[in-house]
Amino acid sequence: VILFPNPSYDLIHLISEESIMSLSLYAHDGQFIENIPVAEDKEVIFNSLHLIPGIYILKLHSGRDIRYLRFIKL
Repeated sequence: VILFPNPSYDLIHLISEESIMSLSLYAHDGQFIENIPVAEDKEVIFNSLHLIPGIYILKLHSGRDIRYLRFIKL
């Protein structure tokens, strides 16, 4: 799974070898923020402008895998 740019001001791109089934956003302390709509595609782009600067964690479910990806919002 590729996440870029990191750090980011606005758009976050995710590219996976398998279709992304679900994507959830958490604060650095593990507090749930939101589910991000996905179209079960191998690429997702979402806007992070509404987030305050800080460290965030994305929980990505694709196929049989669940991955946790960290990014910095500037």
